[in-house]
Amino acid sequence: MIIRKIIVIILIFFLTSCLSRVENKGYSFYLTDYKIKRGLSGKDEIIKNMGSPTLISYIDNEAFWIYFEEEVRKLLFFKPKILSRKILLVTFDENNIVKTLDHYELDDENNIKFNEKHTKVRKIKRGFFADLFGNIGQVSAQ
Repeated sequence: MIIRKIIVIILIFFLTSCLSRVENKGYSFYLTDYKIKRGLSGKDEIIKNMGSPTLISYIDNEAFWIYFEEEVRKLLFFKPKILSRKILLVTFDENNIVKTLDHYELDDENNIKFNEKHTKVRKIKRGFFADLFGNIGQVSAQ
């Protein structure tokens, strides 16, 4: 009886250690964004220090460079929990010098107003078995 309990405890320990994982996505903001100075740094210097932006957005012929970092905890099949999110928004003047540097974090998400206009995307309806077995054979790098 004691051996069974020990085996069950060991199995639970091994299973729970493999089930949860934390993933980091995007750019890692480890002190490099502090090298960028408003009014002094140019596009070339930013690319040298931080690499290409995650996303470049154009609004009214003005380019916004967006650097994005996210830390997510995944546990089995449950909905992933976002632990942290950082966004750096960079705009430039006509001489390609940094005009604005805006930092956003996960807490700032409530202050962002989203545009109600959007393009509807048709969802492909999949069957039960396609949802259940759809990832078999899929390989992803970790």
